[in-house]
Amino acid sequence: MDVTIKDIAEVAGVSVATVSRVLNNKDNVRKETKDKVMDIAKELNYQADFNARSLKTNKTHTLGLIIPDLTNPFYAQTSSIIENVVHDLGYSTIICNTNNQPKLQDEYINILRQRRVDGIIFGSARIDDKSITDLKTKNVPYITYHRCLKKGDTNYITTDDVKGIKQAVDYLVSCGHKKIAFLSGPRIYSTSIERLRGFLQARKEYNLDFDPDLIRDGEFVEEKAWEETQNLINLTDPPTAIIAANDIMALGALDCCIKSGLSVPQDISIIGYDDIYISSHARIQLTTVSVHPEKIARKTAELFVKKVLTKENSESVQLRLDPKLIIRNTTA
Repeated sequence: MDVTIKDIAEVAGVSVATVSRVLNNKDNVRKETKDKVMDIAKELNYQADFNARSLKTNKTHTLGLIIPDLTNPFYAQTSSIIENVVHDLGYSTIICNTNNQPKLQDEYINILRQRRVDGIIFGSARIDDKSITDLKTKNVPYITYHRCLKKGDTNYITTDDVKGIKQAVDYLVSCGHKKIAFLSGPRIYSTSIERLRGFLQARKEYNLDFDPDLIRDGEFVEEKAWEETQNLINLTDPPTAIIAANDIMALGALDCCIKSGLSVPQDISIIGYDDIYISSHARIQLTTVSVHPEKIARKTAELFVKKVLTKENSESVQLRLDPKLIIRNTTA
């Protein structure tokens, strides 16, 4: 037979209400009483009935985390941090990997709503993602990180990507580069749009080469970036530097250049974006713009639980972190 809070109360010699306050981590219980109740609950192997509790409180203390690609080191790292932080704040996490498929994302949203999660964290969002914006009308709290929606009243934590790309161009120009290529991502994401905007603004500011062949869509994919880098270095007048809109593409560009017999950075410089953990590997040492993956993940988890779920204020949680150029060995 399962142990109940009534059993704990009888053994501890306190009221059922007191046991309930202790198990729900309320403050109005003396430390001695709290320690005694917790020790007895542990000795009796008490297991909380979360279904009953959720029916009573209308909360499951469970969050959904929907990410686009678990094999992407950025999302592997950030999802792990988010899961750990929300666990420390009293929540469990259901992680859903969409493989960048919108239909699969919609399925996961429906599944998470059926599981009555208290809210959903999105690691990716298309700028006009109606399936996410509709959650507000359904009273499902949500937040996006790394990417944000076009609508202004949504919750997000991201980075100033225009500023980040400008930092990369500034540095390359200071190194003497004038012919700089750019590997962009799909225009359905805020990260792609803002990073391309930053490149175009910086290129105009420094009056760099406006050759349209210098801007290629690498689709945020290593293989596609490899292919487009090959096209770039085969130009009659190839670029002396390449900026990739994420580190995955930068690694594809680096691999292509090396296999094509080019020396990096002596023959061509390469800069990535995001600063995933593999970028600092001793054999890679990629120069990149850091979006502070650990910080963005931790902030997302903390602000979502402490601000959005508690509805502490009526304003949306919107935060743009400052990026930072990390100079390593792929630029000169």
